[in-house]
Amino acid sequence: MPATQARQYEVQEIRIRRAGGPNPFADTVWLDAVAPDGTKRAVPGFYDGDDTWCFRLAPEQLGRWRCQVDPRAAPLSVWGAISAPTGTLECVANPDPKRHGGIQVDPDRPHHFRHEDGSPYWLLGYECDWLFALDMNHPAEKPMAGFLDTLAANGFNYVVVQAYAHDTDWCPGKSGPYDVGPPALYAWEGTNERPDPTRMNLAFWREYDRMVRALDARGITAQIMFKVFNKKVTWPAKDSPADDLFWTYVVARYQAFNVAWNLSKEAYYDPDLKYWNGRIALIRAHDAHRRPIACHDWDAPGLAVDYLTDQQHERWHEHILGERAKARRPAVNIEYGYEPGSVKTYGVFQPTDEVRRRTWLIALAGGYPTYYFSPTAWDVIKWDEVPPGYAQMRVVRETLQSVPFRDMAPHDELTQGAYCLARPGEAYLVYQEKRGPLTLRVAGSGDFAVEWIDPRDGKRFAAAPVRAGNVTLAPPEALASPDAVVVVRSTRPR
Repeated sequence: MPATQARQYEVQEIRIRRAGGPNPFADTVWLDAVAPDGTKRAVPGFYDGDDTWCFRLAPEQLGRWRCQVDPRAAPLSVWGAISAPTGTLECVANPDPKRHGGIQVDPDRPHHFRHEDGSPYWLLGYECDWLFALDMNHPAEKPMAGFLDTLAANGFNYVVVQAYAHDTDWCPGKSGPYDVGPPALYAWEGTNERPDPTRMNLAFWREYDRMVRALDARGITAQIMFKVFNKKVTWPAKDSPADDLFWTYVVARYQAFNVAWNLSKEAYYDPDLKYWNGRIALIRAHDAHRRPIACHDWDAPGLAVDYLTDQQHERWHEHILGERAKARRPAVNIEYGYEPGSVKTYGVFQPTDEVRRRTWLIALAGGYPTYYFSPTAWDVIKWDEVPPGYAQMRVVRETLQSVPFRDMAPHDELTQGAYCLARPGEAYLVYQEKRGPLTLRVAGSGDFAVEWIDPRDGKRFAAAPVRAGNVTLAPPEALASPDAVVVVRSTRPR
């Protein structure tokens, strides 16, 4: 393995050729990577066809990394008499402004995330379960790149996608030209009706690679859900060797990218704490980059996840407040409203203004939202439609990132008839469901700048500054939205 230059936080591939056993997917090979500071990690390899194993590493420390293949957990006879390859990577600074490393729970502010380089990360999610199938079902158009550019331009930085999903009850089969389920390629060899769960379909996973790389290049976290119970997938038997193979293969193939793991969509279909904690242990044993783990809509006591991804369709603000009080970890409402579009899919939806209102209620409680556009969330992906909700979600993210959100907490007691996120004495973010005059208790000294924001279009309107105390704020007549946002910030230099 020759020495090579590697850019910080970018995935490096190290490939070796080895003679495999009767089923090479069942073989195990590891790469030992020693960082410049001397810390050592074991990087799992995955079989990629033609007697080739691949290891993926995204170095975060600048300097020289030493790497060596270690054939642990596999008999040496599997590999023959070939000596283990060794080599070095020289990690250099990355000039790409989108490269900050993967996301992690912020140890200093555990209700929030940060990037590996320590920079803040305000999560704005987007559900697209069948994204992996978009280009494979439309090979002539290859619409994924343009679709992801649109999402990135509107502030979405976290896309929820299944490792595999097959079909839905509400749009079975091919309901139209935008229906990508069942996918053109299957995750295992065989078919969904007669699968071979002991062997992975490399054509499928190479297409999946294209999706993960496309998200990674745009600075978008891929939140990969391993399982789903209501999308007609024939899964390997639970806790079987084939089940373990699926989980470890996905982890080995994608752990170096900017990903987050989710055990399952609607995990409550199988409320088996021992099984899910076993899956968590399996992920952590094979994830050299320690990506965060969540579980969709099942938070049993003792479940060892890093953050929450709930599905909550009512009391959005109160639910996040309750979760923050229970545990010091980020809380994401991953499913709370469905904006409709021109293609009929799932039969439940809410108007754009209502989806926006729920999003602000989640954000002002200190939580994170994941937005659903019904014609792209499931197995119908109308990639060329841009709903009004996209721009309105961008306003939410831009507003939260314009304030010191990681150091702010819910303080609804500081206002009447509204919701308040604040770092008292420094910054206040207030959301009104119905715009009108409001009172706000402002602490500190000196002047505080006041800026109103229209949640529909993001237009900003400066108002007269205020001093500390109980102040009355009135929205400008130019606001067009029925709801309103106001930011009050100290003008004192920090």
